[in-house]
Amino acid sequence: SITQSGTLATLAVSANQVGKNTQAFAKIVGSYALAVTDSSANIATNLDALQAKTGRIVSITQSGTPTALSITASQVVSGASALSMIGGAYTLEITDTSANIATNLNALQAQNSKIISITQSGTAAPLSVNVSQITSAAQVLTKIAGSYRLAVSDSSANIASGIDLLQTQGVIVSSITQNLPASELTITNAQRIANSATLAKIDSGSYTLKATNVAPNDAVSVLADSHVTRITLSSTDLTASQYTTAVVSKNMTSGLTIAAVALADAMALATDTNVQKIKVTSGSNLGTITNSTFTNNYQTALNKLYQSDGIIPITVSVTEVTASSAANLGSDSHVSSITLSDTTVTAAQYTTAVASKNTTGSLTVTGVAVANAATVAADANVSSLTLAATTLTAAQYTTAVASKNTTGSLTVTGVTAANAMALAADTRPSNWVLVKASRP
Repeated sequence: SITQSGTLATLAVSANQVGKNTQAFAKIVGSYALAVTDSSANIATNLDALQAKTGRIVSITQSGTPTALSITASQVVSGASALSMIGGAYTLEITDTSANIATNLNALQAQNSKIISITQSGTAAPLSVNVSQITSAAQVLTKIAGSYRLAVSDSSANIASGIDLLQTQGVIVSSITQNLPASELTITNAQRIANSATLAKIDSGSYTLKATNVAPNDAVSVLADSHVTRITLSSTDLTASQYTTAVVSKNMTSGLTIAAVALADAMALATDTNVQKIKVTSGSNLGTITNSTFTNNYQTALNKLYQSDGIIPITVSVTEVTASSAANLGSDSHVSSITLSDTTVTAAQYTTAVASKNTTGSLTVTGVAVANAATVAADANVSSLTLAATTLTAAQYTTAVASKNTTGSLTVTGVTAANAMALAADTRPSNWVLVKASRP
């Protein structure tokens, strides 16, 4: 054992002594403190031993003229506490393997102001870094002596967001690896073109791209790039020649308007959920279909079709229309005419729109409001009607209404004396009310 007599004082020792006398220090009884003074070279040589004694060391002083401490990149981290105890300014010369330099790159950047140079020992190899370190450790990277290369590994998203930065590094970046699981790189089409050399370094050329902001004129040529799996377009207006099968299969942009489409191709294109409007080159009607064909999907697709001006709709004629579905078709601007399968319809089903498009004759319309009776009766396709009320005015009970009405026991009001005899011959009114003549 070693016992300090008298008042305890700090032991003034050299760095060499700390490094060489580990067993002796272990035999000192009780607590003790060390004040280390030595040359910069000896401090560097014994840095690991000094780090192990930081609990005892109160100060480290460089004797003589301070010179750069020659240490490894790993010691910048492992010897951090000892380095922090060096009084005054000090500088570092780092020598280590490429792997250790890369592993400790962030720590080296934190000590950048103290580092004079970094030397790769042994056979230099590419430094493994991520994309953000190219920027965050930029200062310390410049201190690497001679040439160096970077092997970049990062997530697909980080590689995509840093693609322009990676391009600026040129030959310094020797390879780029996507961390697994790799995913599609999302970059603009302009970046795809400008950064082709960098893209070729990604997983030896095995990568996929989502190219954004692709001009419609360029879409076909962009998709000739086998790496491009999806695209978004810079405009929602395209022509049919631009919106090829390949573009359709890989496009992610919705709300498209496709112009110069042949009428024969229009409905097939309209099933594309990304297409909002189709402008047909010529023609205005797709012909005739049955109501069973006119499903919700068909109607949704048809409603995208317009003539070349994009305003006038392309239409279709629909047959075998039931009374219950007539109103829906009648209100659709893309339906030019309808043929009813029922010859009896209610007034609610036989709307103004249905009446204007209907081509079926000999109809019976039931439940007609007296206010609408004259209009319904004037329809050449209506052969008979029933009224919703039994009281109506003489003005409402027109000749056409009288000829087609099958409702009996009517009360007709406001009948003039001149019309009374003619009305009396009609068996359906049971009562009529004459207009009171004024006295001369």
